[in-house]
Formats: sequence, C-alpha cells, structure tokens
Amino acid sequence: MSLHLEDLPFLAPCLVNVSSLVTASISLEEESYSSFDAKYSIFGALSNATNLKLLAPVDNYDNYPSQLNKVLKRDLLRCQTFNNLKKLSVGDWCVDADLLALFDLLQFSPIIQKLTLHLGSIGAWVSHCKTDESKVKVNCEHLKKVKITCVQGDKRVPNIVKIILANAKSLLEIVIKPYERWVGHADVQDFGILTVN
Repeated sequence: MSLHLEDLPFLAPCLVNVSSLVTASISLEEESYSSFDAKYSIFGALSNATNLKLLAPVDNYDNYPSQLNKVLKRDLLRCQTFNNLKKLSVGDWCVDADLLALFDLLQFSPIIQKLTLHLGSIGAWVSHCKTDESKVKVNCEHLKKVKITCVQGDKRVPNIVKIILANAKSLLEIVIKPYERWVGHADVQDFGILTVN
C-alpha cells in the first residue's frame, strides 16, 4: 500500500491504522501545525514503511525553529523503530539547528540502505561544528548509498558526510549534487561523486 500527501495547507494529517503502508511520500506545510501541543503521530504511523519521503520547509533557523520542525522533532523522539525502512528521503527540517534529528532517524532505521537529503538554502552557510562526529553513533551497517542535493558550498554537508563515513560499514557511494543559489558566494566548494572503497 502507498500513500502520497502533498499541498495540504491548513490541514494536519492524522494517520490512523496504516500498518500495511509500504511507501509513503509526504510533503508538509508550516500552516498545517498551529499548535505544538496537539497530538500528532506522523512517525509512529509510518513505522512499518520500507520507503519513506518526508519533506517539510524550514522557514526559520537555529534560534527560531518553525512550529512544524518542533512538531516533527518531538514526534520523532516518541516514535518506534523503523524496522523495515530501506529508503529514506528527507528535507532540511532534520538538519536545521543541529544534526541530531537526522542521526536519530538513522539510528531508528537499522536496515536503511539508501539515504537522500534535499537541503535548501536556509542554513546552508551555518557550519555544524558543534556536532562532534566522534560522539555521534548511528547504525549505518547496511547503508549503501547517500545522495545529497544542496546549494553549492553548503557548509552542513562536510560534517554530515564525516559522521556518516565514521559510522557506515558498507557504504559504496556518496553523491552530492549542488545547485547554484547565490553565484559568487565566498566559500564555494566543488562537490561531486565520492566513491567509498
């Protein structure tokens, strides 16, 4: 069974009894979550999926996280393990102020094989140096491929890659696909394809 939810302004999805769900693609909007106190269970309902795509905009950054980001992160900490999840695709809601939500997702997904990150330009120039890769332990034993779409020179990417490489056992390929947002930025890096042997 598959689920595809997109363009739901002012409507918060309430997922009930979707245990047979195999593939889910959900694009959430900030306007859907008017209250942090509401009882949403997005991740708990999707815990049996094998293929999950969860995108959400990042309207604010660091000191002022959006309501949607707060709801998603709180719900993630309450969720079950994604025992069947093999393919995960997420936006930058999980790498906004720190990288902990991304690593929680990886930790809760013991058989994940492919990770795709869709990173927008908000927060691209903030380095996550405060996330110490030596202290982050995630289970990436089955991870084979990581694909990151980001702004050219995104400062979050090197730390994400370092932490994944430090925890991956069988990673074969990391693909970084930059796009140009602001031409002439001072710290533009040349990202490409990294093959891990």
